[in-house]
This record gives sequence, structure tokens and C-alpha cells, in this order.
Amino acid sequence: MPSGATVVPKDAVTGKRERNGYEFFYNGWQHPFPDMTNHRRGATKENLFPEGREVILDKDYLCKMGLTKKRMMECDALFFYQLLLPIVDGEESGIPDDGRLGFYETVAKMTNLYAIIKKDRGGTRGHKFSACTAEELVVWDGVVCRNQSNNIAESWMTDQTNTYDRSIAEAINYRRWLDIKSCLKLNNCMTETKRGTVNYDPTQKYRLVWDALTHNMNLIILRAGKDTTADETTWPNSSYADVHSRFTNKKNRQG
Repeated sequence: MPSGATVVPKDAVTGKRERNGYEFFYNGWQHPFPDMTNHRRGATKENLFPEGREVILDKDYLCKMGLTKKRMMECDALFFYQLLLPIVDGEESGIPDDGRLGFYETVAKMTNLYAIIKKDRGGTRGHKFSACTAEELVVWDGVVCRNQSNNIAESWMTDQTNTYDRSIAEAINYRRWLDIKSCLKLNNCMTETKRGTVNYDPTQKYRLVWDALTHNMNLIILRAGKDTTADETTWPNSSYADVHSRFTNKKNRQG
């Protein structure tokens, strides 16, 4: 091909197309064990959660964090959300032994640092950036989740009766939403490494979300099940995945 890609030749002995530990299939692939499926083993229509697949949450931990029957019945979404992505850092929450990994306060600090140091928005010249807070960033994310328009700006346009969202418009000004968007930062810009340098971390700009979600989710779980989850954000690619994952040839999806 013009890119230089070539067909991996068959091995004269095994007949397989292998290179650097990878096996290539050009005419489709068949599972060596046809009876194996991707659904939960041992599950049936009558028993969706067979023995050994249950996930047990840590009741004592959740109660300590403030979980009540009322919050469950009324579906206090923000309460459950901040268990995973805390608005206030654990050491400042007032909850004894709060081991949650902080998120929104950290993002606020990193965003303000980036705006002043890297984007020179201190106000001496050019555009001035007012320091953001953890609360503002929760609202900022909420706008992204709530928006139903292809052009998010239409959520503030009163003449767009089909897209105007009063809740969004009253929660944050559009100009302020854009200001935060232009400076939003999830890592320390002063210690950020560049591509090609020693100890370069390609995940540095985004890993805080992963670290916080993973760490804080583990705090909630007393005993985990044996099931794994599939990240459907890889579906629009429709190519890269293990051959047995069945991600390949999936219909592309938007958004």
C-alpha cells in the first residue's frame, strides 16, 4: 500500500501469518471454542447473576459517606456523583478517614495555574481570567451533559425555542463557560513533560479522571464480581481490539 503496509506472509511450516507475537487473519476468524460466548457464563434468563458474579458494596463506607434511604429513593444523583468525582478534597470534607482521591478542587487549581502562567491571562494585558472554583467546574460539566444541541451556544439563545435551556442559562453565563473551556486543565502545566523527552507520560493530560474514578470506585466496593466491562467509546473506531472481542465490524455510532 502507499503507506508501506504489506501482507504478512504465511509461515511455511505452520501456515500462520505471525509477526512479533501477533497473528493476522485476512479471510475472517473463527473462535477455536465455538461454545464460548461473550455473555456472563452461568447466567440464564431466570438467573442473571449466578453465584460468584455478585458485586457487594461496602455498606459501612457508604453510610459513613452519608448514604441514606431517602437519598436512594429520591435518586440524589449529585451525592453518588461526588462519591466518584469529589467536589471537595477528602481532607477538607469533614468526614473521618475520607480516602477519596480529589478531583474538582484539583482541576480548579490546575486550570487557574494554566490560565495565569501559560496563557498569560493575569490581566496586565490581553484577556483577563477570573479564577474558577470547584463549584463552577461542576456546573461546567453539567452543561456538557445536559446540552441537547449540536451547537452548545444555542442553549443560551432565547430566540432558539427548541434548544434554549433555562437551567443552563441561569447556571452559568455563556461567556464564562467559554472562558473556562479555553483554560480547562487536568494536570500541572509546570511539571508537564513534552513528547520525546525522558519520562514523557502520554496520559498526563487526562489520567486524573481515570485515577479518581478507579480509586474512588474501589472504595465503594467491598467485594467485586468476576465480570469485566467493555468501553463502548472504542466502538466508533470499529477496528482496533482483540480479535475475539467482537468490536470489529460494529456499526459506527455518533457521540
